[in-house]
Amino acid sequence: MAKLRHGTPLIVDHIDPIRQFHDTEPPWLSYPVHAAESAVFRLADHVCWVTADDSPRVRRWGRRYTQTALGVDFDAFARPTPEAVDAAASRLSGLALRSRVAVYIGGLEPIYNLEALLDGMRAAERWSLLVLGEGSLEQDIEAAAKADDSLHYLGSVPHEHVPGYLHHADVGVCLADERTVKVLEYAAARLPVVHVNGTAADRFGELVQHVRLDARSIAGGLDDAANWPSGRLDEMQRHARDRDWERVTEAYDLALAEVLG
Repeated sequence: MAKLRHGTPLIVDHIDPIRQFHDTEPPWLSYPVHAAESAVFRLADHVCWVTADDSPRVRRWGRRYTQTALGVDFDAFARPTPEAVDAAASRLSGLALRSRVAVYIGGLEPIYNLEALLDGMRAAERWSLLVLGEGSLEQDIEAAAKADDSLHYLGSVPHEHVPGYLHHADVGVCLADERTVKVLEYAAARLPVVHVNGTAADRFGELVQHVRLDARSIAGGLDDAANWPSGRLDEMQRHARDRDWERVTEAYDLALAEVLG
């Protein structure tokens, strides 16, 4: 509206594919949002976008655009502050954790296949799971945590404390066939990553532990990931370092210079 009324320069930063919104919201909401996004692409002076899914739509409606990448605050996760580590340790001290700890951070939505993750944890006898986040499945996760002593739902935590929780975990989990920031955060923290098979996992290759959406595969994947050699962890962390925000933001610097110049 500021663009239309005052001519304010407008840069759009488009991250999640509209397909996700269609999958999680009713049509009466998702289709108007889809149309509104496309209209804003046309209106914008520059569009930055991430996923290949929306490339045809951005190229159709946008006038100037740049494909970017997901970024991560590498240092924050690679070298968590003592405050973050201590805050997580204090919160975890009251939990009955098993010998190995997996962590999931992010949205609690159906697209993340959390039901399959819970099934996998029930088959992983030596493992506890920490879940950090909020979403439409929050009540389901809370109920599952009350019924299963291997599952610990911590709700939403301050983002600056998240690196501390990863510091205390053995493996990070992502069971969505999507490109997600959480995988980069796990990688920066030098956590092995259990990732569902699919297009997103194929992009990572051997940098993630591929699993199917069944309990036995997930449980086995946790054990396999926990035994990764240090060289594989080093390679994964280098992948995250290459996507540090200082590098990713170069594309945004150029877009700003173009629009304002």
